[in-house]
Amino acid sequence: ASKTQRKFSSCPIDCSYAVIVEAKRHAFVYWQPSAITSDLRNRKTGRRIGGVAKQQLISLSKPSEFCDANAVSENIVGIHADNEFLFILTTTDIFAVFLKDPQL
Repeated sequence: ASKTQRKFSSCPIDCSYAVIVEAKRHAFVYWQPSAITSDLRNRKTGRRIGGVAKQQLISLSKPSEFCDANAVSENIVGIHADNEFLFILTTTDIFAVFLKDPQL
């Protein structure tokens, strides 16, 4: 996956996902393909599909004084991909995002 505004990319030690982080606000999480239990086939070729890979978009925001979410405007200056968490550091805050495999 290629993003034109990519600033960081990483993956945890167990390689369960890869993450691409832009300079501000967004992180794209790409999960390893997982097996599916139903019969899924390609409509054009009829070939059976054995697994499906999923992706998630994380948009950083923080609550305001009125309890609504405000988009983060600070630059992202660092990340750390852990097996269970994604840590994103901005110039003023650190965000810990609990990542759960979409299958669970």
